[in-house]
Amino acid sequence: MDTRLDALVSLLRAAPGQIFIQPHDAPDPDAIASAFGLQYLLSRHGLRARIIYGREYEKVDARRMVELLGIELSMASDASSIDSEDWIVIVDGQRGNTNMADLHCIEVAAIDHHERRPDASYRFLDIRPASGSCSAIIAEYFFENQETPPRLVATALLYGIFIDTDCMTRGVTDLDGLMFYRLYAFAEPDIFRRLRSSQLTLHDLATYADAFRTVKTYGRLAFLRLADADDSLIGAANDIVLSLDEIDASIAYSVRPDGV
Repeated sequence: MDTRLDALVSLLRAAPGQIFIQPHDAPDPDAIASAFGLQYLLSRHGLRARIIYGREYEKVDARRMVELLGIELSMASDASSIDSEDWIVIVDGQRGNTNMADLHCIEVAAIDHHERRPDASYRFLDIRPASGSCSAIIAEYFFENQETPPRLVATALLYGIFIDTDCMTRGVTDLDGLMFYRLYAFAEPDIFRRLRSSQLTLHDLATYADAFRTVKTYGRLAFLRLADADDSLIGAANDIVLSLDEIDASIAYSVRPDGV
């Protein structure tokens, strides 16, 4: 019986030009790991795919991940050979999302764990909103095809699951748990620990310190204001406020030159 990977490979063999894998803009560890894992799987079937994205990643652990694991990816603005006939496989996102750059190629496939867009139309589709991470979906492609994940790929996917499920505490499904367990046997624990301890910079710490002085609470609801901060900092700061025993819900926002 053909697997989902078999179906995707069969489709991509007909590509008239290059094949690109596109994670969402400012890709986080889950998006980067998913693209990295899929790139390796396609290479095992003789298909060369380049990872390309629209806007620079913001999280320090994403940068460290690329460095430590030797992941090759390029910003679309730096790529000079994209043609309108090239094919794109989208991972951890879908065409039409505000965080998905239009690269003016043909989006033939999407692999994602977010809710399916009503206008989603692809020749290959694997969208599982019940999954806590996209990395778990890609990891399953390895095991259902009897592919052993290389240590660096396994480490990337393991970390992608860990981060997108907020340390295995948010939206975790049986698939996330099983893939985390199976990947762990192949991963590099030292690299995983280094990634785990590379989530903030001193600049981030200063931003947080200023932001936490702005916290206002109304019963068990909190509001948090950050100065001009990127999306990842807003989310990370909000997670810290949500970890407070007295808070059930929190709204974080940043005042930027172009608006809130």
